[in-house]
Amino acid sequence: MQKVRLVMSDIDGTILNGQHQLTSAAKSSVSELVSQGIYFILASARPPKAMIGIAEELKIKMPLVAFNGALITIPVAAGQFKEIYSLPLEKLDAILVLQTLKGFEGSISTNVYASDHWFVEKIDHWNQIESDITGITPEIIDFESLITSEIALHKILCIGEPDELTKFEAALERLNIFGISFVRSKANYLEIINTQVSKLGAMIELSRLLKIPLRDIVAIGDNDNDLPMIVHSGLGIAMGNASVEIQNQADRVTLSNNDEGFAHALNSLIAVENFE
Repeated sequence: MQKVRLVMSDIDGTILNGQHQLTSAAKSSVSELVSQGIYFILASARPPKAMIGIAEELKIKMPLVAFNGALITIPVAAGQFKEIYSLPLEKLDAILVLQTLKGFEGSISTNVYASDHWFVEKIDHWNQIESDITGITPEIIDFESLITSEIALHKILCIGEPDELTKFEAALERLNIFGISFVRSKANYLEIINTQVSKLGAMIELSRLLKIPLRDIVAIGDNDNDLPMIVHSGLGIAMGNASVEIQNQADRVTLSNNDEGFAHALNSLIAVENFE
């Protein structure tokens, strides 16, 4: 039996409902968890600026795991962050991916993230939806100037129709770029990051920094990018809206994000002091 000391949670499809909102039940469960001395950390494919509002609404002051684990940062002032861990893409790998996207015959929206910056070459249907969801506005820049700058690039996000992204995944596989990995965070979101990056890697780093063993950490999520931390944490919880594969590999399955599954999962942790 191990004591719960830290809960690491995904955002979209997990703590947020289908309308991208925090429910009162979710906020209450986090508040009760923290009142018992248990750390609560958000881990997302989102950039820090799209996470801070949620952290403030939850009234937590903990590191934010952004870009699927490529960046761990701490808010220090309004709109300002201090990096405590960073694992960006290799610049040559990013250049090759962006060149491939430019020559790809399809309508994929290309978005590049660097620390707290979100860069696009133009506003389109897809990144406008992302802007509406996250509440942040991208910066328009020519990617040629971006990749020749000294800015460290943490993530390339491709947004488009699922079948278009499947075709692009096949194109990436043919390139065999050893320094990158790509994973879907949603059916129409393809995240391209350094191959060493994962939410599990960030969880291991936080385990070291906070001196909390993995066996005392609970991970909860709903998508492919959450699976490594779900599998390797002390207790992995899959949302009811997760795929069957993810549910089968989790220790527990809660209700869906539209049925207060997050609050239900946390309340079950609060009710019992230990887990196996």
